[in-house]
Amino acid sequence: MTNRSIYDIHVPLDREALAEAHRQAGFNVLWSDYMLPVDASLFGVGCIEPPWLRLPVLGAASAVTGLVWALDARGLAPRPNLATSPYLFCVARGPEPPCWPVRR
Repeated sequence: MTNRSIYDIHVPLDREALAEAHRQAGFNVLWSDYMLPVDASLFGVGCIEPPWLRLPVLGAASAVTGLVWALDARGLAPRPNLATSPYLFCVARGPEPPCWPVRR
């Protein structure tokens, strides 16, 4: 991590906490999980000093990510997980709308 102040403003959630937040908001959770095994390019390389080092670091991070994604497409990479997955998602349905009486 290269920028602690950016990291500190985030609220860390695991898939269970994200699903629970949706339930508390009145949603029916269908599925919550981690997405992608890793994305090394998300580690804030824009904050690296000296500036001339940013592009090579971003290139290396992108190469590592590409390699992991290629392995993932062949079933050889680590599965998406709490420790390394860059994304978390939740699929949920809102509460059923009330049925309005039909006038005849």
